[in-house]
Amino acid sequence: MKYSSPRSSASRTAASRSARAVFFLSIALIAAFGCLGLGAQEVEAWFSTPETKKLYASILPEIRELGASLVASGLSESILTTRLDEAAGKRVSADRLLKTLKADTETCLWLSEAMRSRGLLPADSRKASDLVEQYALLMRAGISQADFKEALEASAAKVGSKAATTRALAVLAVLASAKSTYRLSSSESAKLAAALASSDIADRKLSAGLVDLVAEIAPGKATKKTDSSGKKQ
Repeated sequence: MKYSSPRSSASRTAASRSARAVFFLSIALIAAFGCLGLGAQEVEAWFSTPETKKLYASILPEIRELGASLVASGLSESILTTRLDEAAGKRVSADRLLKTLKADTETCLWLSEAMRSRGLLPADSRKASDLVEQYALLMRAGISQADFKEALEASAAKVGSKAATTRALAVLAVLASAKSTYRLSSSESAKLAAALASSDIADRKLSAGLVDLVAEIAPGKATKKTDSSGKKQ
């Protein structure tokens, strides 16, 4: 019988553990890069036809970079391909399209980070992208970053993290309309976002309580109340 010293046994054990660690790390990396590869195929697929290449081949390298930044942030390239479909249908120029895509991507990256930092961004890239796109539409309609932060944080405090993003969407949809109707200042708008989200009013009835909240936050800008039918009293 051969004698094994405690030191040699310990070395073999350590080596075995190290090998297992390397193995599992390799599996994790393969999975991660595999997901990135899948997420990065949508732009390439969109440019796979001669017609789309003819339209926007000149800006393909930049679009690839934008797509990579979205994927790295946990989002899907569908954010870009949706806009590409719209642009192709309207024959938007390449320069104009690229400018729009850069602005949209910047907005979406900001939104995703704002939600991620609060633990509210869905892990699934498709769900995350759908949510981010809805918020991005509201921001194009006049919602500011301050409005978004106030609505999101107040919603999370009011209804919890699971329902926070749905609540915030409802709040910001009402707020977007209120901003133009009542000509709210930036500070008034952010305060109204928080007030709506913190209220006891159900999501689908938020507009019904809007006038009273505006009267509290911006006296003089909502002097007449409305009933449930929307008629002035």
